[in-house]
Amino acid sequence: MVPVVAINRQTGAVDTLPEIIARVFVTDSDSDALLAEAARLITVVIAEASVEERTDPGLIHDKIRNELRRFVRKRTGRRPMVLPVVMEI
Repeated sequence: MVPVVAINRQTGAVDTLPEIIARVFVTDSDSDALLAEAARLITVVIAEASVEERTDPGLIHDKIRNELRRFVRKRTGRRPMVLPVVMEI
């Protein structure tokens, strides 16, 4: 699972809804809803993060990875590999 997030360098806010690329582990009919909810979760996680976390790519990367792992584990019972891509624009 690879969430791609574009963060504004000046404000630290998410510019667009994150895009999530997932292979194999989501195979049921609810996969689109799960990925859409995960994208909204990432937006909320970034919005609730402190200024220090939003401006430090390493901290926000870890925070997104941890929250997304927790979310997917609760919803599916699986533990996918999560590799966030955080781009500052």
